[in-house]
Amino acid sequence: AVALISPIFTARPHIFTFPIIVIWTAVLFRAARDEQAPPLWLLALLVLWANLHATFTVGFVIAAFAGLDVLVRTRLSNPLLLGKWIAFGLLCPMVSLINPYGIKAILAT
Repeated sequence: AVALISPIFTARPHIFTFPIIVIWTAVLFRAARDEQAPPLWLLALLVLWANLHATFTVGFVIAAFAGLDVLVRTRLSNPLLLGKWIAFGLLCPMVSLINPYGIKAILAT
């Protein structure tokens, strides 16, 4: 019986991504609500996420929707803020390349 269930005893790093997803989403949408730029420390969180599990590409989608929220809220009235969000969005895939697999990690998801 132990031999049959032994595969589920392996390390499951995806469990550590759940708090990352919550933090990522909450901080991005809070920044969008407050009409602020996303904090750059989130990029470090994305690097960690990219090294834990392939779900890190979901972070790109969440960031895009938070950026869209800023766009709708500001109605293009704050180009500096929009520029910061665009820069953040461009940096996300770049920093996620900091993993053992490089671009293959993004292409595999």
